[in-house]
Amino acid sequence: MAFQYSALSIFVVTMMMMASRTRFHIGDTVYFKYKNDSVLVVNRNDYIYCNISNPVAKFEDGNTIFRFDRHGFFYFISGKLGHCKLGQRIVVRVMVHPSEEFNKPQEHAPSPSPLSAIGVGSPSSERP
Repeated sequence: MAFQYSALSIFVVTMMMMASRTRFHIGDTVYFKYKNDSVLVVNRNDYIYCNISNPVAKFEDGNTIFRFDRHGFFYFISGKLGHCKLGQRIVVRVMVHPSEEFNKPQEHAPSPSPLSAIGVGSPSSERP
């Protein structure tokens, strides 16, 4: 997937369409192609306020391939002042792959002992 920063309206529409229709999983990649700009990975607050001063990661090579290494939300904004506020930003949600969820060890609460189920040895059954 290639996205150009130079055509703002095309970029915004393409990114919104791509993000709304695509399911991303751990190991997937997204490709950013741009000139005279940069791509910043930021936290949620910096995404909301278009803050370019404290990125988690910064890419400036014009051909950025970003690989998702965890599930959750990833926030991308343009590193050029003012571009984010013009719409050059996107949130990507990386889903837990169904096979990962299925193979994940399940944590269960310990089963009550047969004696505690009938009140033997429980604090409420003890009399002074």
